[in-house]
Amino acid sequence: MSYHSIVERGGKMAFDMIIDNTYALSDKKVYMPTRPAIPPNTKRMQYIEIPGRDGTVSMFDGYDDRPFPIDFNIYDGTNVNKKLREVNPIFSNCKTIKFTDDPEIYYKVKEFKISDKERVFDKAYEFSAEVKIEPFDYLVEGSKVLTLTSSTTLVNPGTYYSEPTLKIYGSGTINMSIGSYSFQVTNVSGYVQINSALLECYKDTDPLGDKMTGSFPLFVPGSNKITLSATITKVELVPNWRFL
Repeated sequence: MSYHSIVERGGKMAFDMIIDNTYALSDKKVYMPTRPAIPPNTKRMQYIEIPGRDGTVSMFDGYDDRPFPIDFNIYDGTNVNKKLREVNPIFSNCKTIKFTDDPEIYYKVKEFKISDKERVFDKAYEFSAEVKIEPFDYLVEGSKVLTLTSSTTLVNPGTYYSEPTLKIYGSGTINMSIGSYSFQVTNVSGYVQINSALLECYKDTDPLGDKMTGSFPLFVPGSNKITLSATITKVELVPNWRFL
């Protein structure tokens, strides 16, 4: 296979992959001969047998990570092995990927394992990767910081609840609610940070979990009313909108 076969007429890639919102594969002379198929979300279920009852009881236990392969060609007119050494750490340290034919969506990467490479001609190799991503499709817009200075309402455009990160500025005892999720943090000095995905309350490297009571906030799909106490001056919020 020639690497030229994966380039559209006119020398432009039909699509590209962006790693960590920084590296475009084509800029590194790495190309995908086909668009990888992202597998659908799969529910993780438990089936429990109860004596004296027909069938089983089904219990939903979350969604599984999604593994899939990606094929690559790499070409360099001078030294392809040097190019491979350059891109290997980019792949192995990858945290997010997105594709240019679906630019509004990105995926959080759990694992990116490169297979053995195979030379196809003098200055080109084929290789593949096994990639494992989180169960959700993330909206790029949802990774941007929103600044709130008063109570308001935000609409979650996704199809699943999102787990925001918050940096809440204020002093003393602060109270905040997002929909039905309310929490309080005491002895705040300057600001406090909340990470709902990690279930952490902290300030920089200092844990403040003992200062927090209530629920870690979530955004349900649709409208979410946000209420800030008078002791809060500003909230910097990353909503992390996502889809099943």
